[in-house]
Amino acid sequence: MKLKHRFSIGLIVVAVVNMLLIAVAFSKLSSMYLLSDIRHRMRNIVSLTSTLIDPDLHQVVTDSAQENSSEYRTIQRVLQDVRRIDPDIREVYTMRVDSDGKIRFVVDAETQPDRVAHLNEEYFDASETLRQNASNLDTVLVEKDLYTDHWGTWLTGYAPIKDQQGNQIGIVGVDLTANYIRSRMHSFLLVGAIIFLAFIPITGLMGWFFGVRFARPLQGLTHLASQLSRGELDGRIESQQNSELGILADAFNQMAENLSNTLQSLRVENRMRKEVEQTLLDHKAHLEDLVQERTREVQEKHKQVQESEIKYRSMVERLTDLIVIIQDEILVFVNPASWIILKYQPEDLIGKRLDTFFPDRLHTDLMELYRNRMVGQPAPEQYETILRASDGEEIPVEVRAVRIEYQGAPANLAVVQDIRMRKEKEASEQASASLRREAEKFQIANQLAVTISHEFRNPMAIIQAAVEVANLSLDNKDEVLRHHNRVSEQIDRMDLLVERLLNLKQYESIDYIDGIKRISLDPISEHPVSPQEKY
Repeated sequence: MKLKHRFSIGLIVVAVVNMLLIAVAFSKLSSMYLLSDIRHRMRNIVSLTSTLIDPDLHQVVTDSAQENSSEYRTIQRVLQDVRRIDPDIREVYTMRVDSDGKIRFVVDAETQPDRVAHLNEEYFDASETLRQNASNLDTVLVEKDLYTDHWGTWLTGYAPIKDQQGNQIGIVGVDLTANYIRSRMHSFLLVGAIIFLAFIPITGLMGWFFGVRFARPLQGLTHLASQLSRGELDGRIESQQNSELGILADAFNQMAENLSNTLQSLRVENRMRKEVEQTLLDHKAHLEDLVQERTREVQEKHKQVQESEIKYRSMVERLTDLIVIIQDEILVFVNPASWIILKYQPEDLIGKRLDTFFPDRLHTDLMELYRNRMVGQPAPEQYETILRASDGEEIPVEVRAVRIEYQGAPANLAVVQDIRMRKEKEASEQASASLRREAEKFQIANQLAVTISHEFRNPMAIIQAAVEVANLSLDNKDEVLRHHNRVSEQIDRMDLLVERLLNLKQYESIDYIDGIKRISLDPISEHPVSPQEKY
């Protein structure tokens, strides 16, 4: 048999098989689409039905004797209206799950005595899907396949009936008859069969035509394929056709070209991959060295930090100055110097308020300093104050305080120095200065006494000399009168000296040296007695 005949027959067989498969697939897909469409429609219907039922009325209907009650009839009319909307819907009914877990009918839209499901009648033929989901049905549920009970075969959908609080109080069920679904599926199958039978002769003619047409260039394609299978990527097909076979020939040529280029690229890529792998290995070794070196550095720094922490903690614990850290007005750290200065053990102060050792009269001012510093307002970093020890003694201290970060939160670091010895030294120096001032005053008083004694001796000597001369010159009255006047002048001068001593504050020649008043005695002796005046 010639190639064109075999090719034509093969194309016809393939086409017929493909058409058969297409027809079967069309039927299956159509059936699936139909079932999906019906199930979607069932979801909408059963969801709508659940919203139309009054949950309060449904809860009232509980006794079998209520089948003729107004509540039962109201719900039944709603279900009947839903059934009239779509002629394909056969049954519409509601159910509930009793305390024993059994599914029982509540209201049925059916009125025929032989088909109606009565109130509280147990649903013995309930599907497994319904039994598994009846107690906790939260959304619309449609059976995946047709289901058969003693009323018939159906595609059934369920939806929960919920009260105003969202609690499930019942289930509504809608049954679509299986005959409707099967008739629709048979219609799709019939259409698929008609299409398949109609295309068989057309497929045969087309297979024969294209078999003859494609047979010629196939030999070239077969030859090229053989070359490619042997790894000969240099072969090509010469084709002058513009048809699909020409395109196929060009595709084979392009495929051979691509395979050749791909093989070359793979070789280059393989070489590059090996180079990259070697580079990665080198980098990996270097990275491991870097990681080990960095790990050693971190461990060394951690060791240094630990040693530094131990050293500084030991130093802080040996300091005689009190060191405290305050957060939110609470003492969170206190060094052992608290016992030396305030007679408190450190563990007794941890957790205590800041004002534990504040004197009452200084409480407001010291708390204001702390709060201003913590909120960033102006506050002195160094100041003197008084703290109260555990025994009530008031200790003068010098405080150096600064705002810091401690354990991730703002805090106040204060270094408190006991300045009792400094204050005692200052008091001693002040007492020494007072004694020096008294000694200087005494020296001034001595100087004043010497000066006054000297100034009084001069007039007295003059008076004495004048009296003696007057005694010798009694015969000369003028000479006696002259000496008498001299005595009167000296007596007046002595009165003036006494008056000036009594009114020493009137003189302006007073100044201060190092806080000590200095008095100049020049005004008292501004008229010294000359040697000649003594006689």
